Amino acid sequence: MVGGCAAETRGLSMPGRLKKIVDYVKDHSVLKNLSVASMRLLVDEDITLVNENTPDDPEKEKKFLEAAKIVLRKDKLDIDW
Repeated sequence: MVGGCAAETRGLSMPGRLKKIVDYVKDHSVLKNLSVASMRLLVDEDITLVNENTPDDPEKEKKFLEAAKIVLRKDKLDIDW
């Protein structure tokens, strides 16, 4: 991610941010499939189709982050961007 820092500094999101949120939920859940299913219902989108090539969308990212907080019952997520 050599160019990643410059892009984030300019306010652009890097590809794969939605996948990182989904992966974070999977990694921090005891019942991964249930957590993914719950998140899927909250965002009203099939998140199993999200991959590193999924284009970033700031509105979707907000929805994904809020859903992840609800599913994991956390106020803050420590996602390594």
